[in-house]
Amino acid sequence: GMDASWDVARTPSSARRLVLNRATLTEPLQHLHLTSLRLSLAMPDLELMLVEWPPNLRKLRLSMVQLFDSFSVARLPSSLRQLTAPMGSNALLKLPPKLTYLKVPQCEVHPTYGYALPNTLKTLIISHGAFSARCFVLLPRGLKTLHVPTLNPVSPEQIAELPLDLEDLALGTVTGFQLTRLPVALPPALTALSLESPTLKESCLADMPRTLTSLNFISGAGWSAGQVIRFLPRTLKLRTLLLPVSTDWTDALLGELPASLSALTLGESPLLFSDGFGQLPNLTSLQMGAPNITPQGAFALPRHLTSLTISRSNLDASGIAGLPRSLTRCVLASRKYFPPFTAKDAEAFPPLCRHYSQGNGAYRYPDLRDLEQP
Repeated sequence: GMDASWDVARTPSSARRLVLNRATLTEPLQHLHLTSLRLSLAMPDLELMLVEWPPNLRKLRLSMVQLFDSFSVARLPSSLRQLTAPMGSNALLKLPPKLTYLKVPQCEVHPTYGYALPNTLKTLIISHGAFSARCFVLLPRGLKTLHVPTLNPVSPEQIAELPLDLEDLALGTVTGFQLTRLPVALPPALTALSLESPTLKESCLADMPRTLTSLNFISGAGWSAGQVIRFLPRTLKLRTLLLPVSTDWTDALLGELPASLSALTLGESPLLFSDGFGQLPNLTSLQMGAPNITPQGAFALPRHLTSLTISRSNLDASGIAGLPRSLTRCVLASRKYFPPFTAKDAEAFPPLCRHYSQGNGAYRYPDLRDLEQP
């Protein structure tokens, strides 16, 4: 919406949650009893240093404005438990002492700042920037979730310094992630692992922790889907698997996937026309690149899917009619390559499918079933 000025006096005293979109604050907030605040502020970063925050605030989410430095962060209430905000590296030095959740869109974290993270932190997510692997040993020992872009190189010894309670680990890459061997002991409770552009030896795949239920290889350099599947331990009880772009996909590989899978993401792979999906009885979510999918291919998909994404699909109404009738969400094709859905196409979608779109989901179409037929 348009930039607006919000009169804090209009906020009911009973309010516990407040969301302001593109607003400028005209009065202090400290007299409010808010516990959750989401602000998209149209104000200079430096002015945020002067904001008086509600004293009992436990959850704060900021956008369009940055916690510029440690002075800005030091003014946050000590009651804060969850913080999502753009911030500079210096701001990490003065985080609230009882913070359990921190998400930063972009930041560079070096040991100078890593030591200052609160011991209470359970979740740390940095979407872009750089996180030095030398900070692994400085992380709070009770950390459960760590998603960070790492600086190369990352050694097995540094990975071994991660907190033992870690359950969800995602290591992005700045200059290319290379790991020729895994440490003897990854965090024993690790259930989710995501590696971007990894270069791994076969022994790394064989040594994946048996506790994993989610494994993602993002842009897996040098690996095909077939190689990953063949070398993964058969004892893994994976529920979610993301595999790199593959040119060696065959029907036989479906039979080698863990039967426990409920969500599968494949790279650009030819669609299978066999009953191989029948060997994945728990699969409810499928995402794949299949630009040449045909109506016959649509009928080959698992009949119990609830979520389906096919990139650059050219399915028309006859192909859409072959999709599993259990679908509730479906993303097909792209407006860049194929014409938009018509009302006839929409009528062919499964009756429970209320979210269907073209492209990457950014373009959501209205329910065309309600439109008058041409």
